Amino acid sequence: MFIATGKNDLFDWFMECSCRRFQGNSFEGPIPSSFSNLTSLTSLRISDLSNVSSTLNFIKNLKSLTDLTLRNALISGSIPSDIGEIFQTLDILDLSFNNLTGQVPSALFTLSSLQYL
Repeated sequence: MFIATGKNDLFDWFMECSCRRFQGNSFEGPIPSSFSNLTSLTSLRISDLSNVSSTLNFIKNLKSLTDLTLRNALISGSIPSDIGEIFQTLDILDLSFNNLTGQVPSALFTLSSLQYL
C-alpha cells in the first residue's frame, strides 16, 4: 500500500536516490503526489497497481527522468501536452495497459533521446 505518514515517511528515507522501482507488487491506491518532490529521480518504474487510479500530474517536476515506466498502474486522464518539454532526456516511456484518453502529444515524437515508446 502507498500509505506512509509522519516524520518517518518512506519517501523521506530515500529522497536522494535516483531510481525507484515498484514493479510486480501488490500496492494499492493512487501514486502519491509526494513523488513530485523526487526531483533528482532519473528512473521511475511502477507497475501492477490495484484498486485506485492516478493521473500523471505528479510527473511534472520530475525533469531529470530518463526512464518513466508506469505499466498497468491504473493511470487515467491524458498525457500532458507539454511532456516533450518536461522530459528532454527521456529514453524510455512506457505507459501501456492504463486508461489514458486523448491524443499522444506530438512533442513526444521530437525527443531525440527517446528509444522506447
